[in-house]
Amino acid sequence: MILLDWITRSETWASIFKNLTTGTGIIVGGIWTYRRFYRQREHQALIDFSVDIVFHEKLGEWWIVELNAYVENKGKVQHKMNDFKFKVESLSNHDVVELNYNYGGQVNFPTTLSEGSFLPKKAEYFFIEPGLKNKYSFITRIPASQKILLMHSWFNYYGKKEKRSHIAEVTKVVPEN
Repeated sequence: MILLDWITRSETWASIFKNLTTGTGIIVGGIWTYRRFYRQREHQALIDFSVDIVFHEKLGEWWIVELNAYVENKGKVQHKMNDFKFKVESLSNHDVVELNYNYGGQVNFPTTLSEGSFLPKKAEYFFIEPGLKNKYSFITRIPASQKILLMHSWFNYYGKKEKRSHIAEVTKVVPEN
């Protein structure tokens, strides 16, 4: 009888201990999830974005150039982007070198040479998986008379309530030959 009583009480305490352990585990797991995904921002974009201009060949009075955009997802979730555009502006020997105070007093590049999108016309968005680095290219021509090029490129994060953009720029000297 005493043994039966002791076993019954032990089972009750074991059940209480099991319920407390389960509840504590759920709370600790919730805190861990909050810290990992929200406080450490693992659900946010961790995108490395850069652009480059590659001069391939001078043909007559034109340079054939490749405009490249590199997008690397260093985060842990897939991201979708849209409005993936670029603009190439220039300075030549005939331009007056002025400052543009709309851009913090940086040098103004007055001539727009090329504008476009890295996305095909039918594509609404593009995506990048975690850990991947994608390259997007656009082939165009640049007058050999230009001296310095400035390329801007940008995209927006697709489907976000607040509009967030990512921007990259590069400046290149046009080769003499």
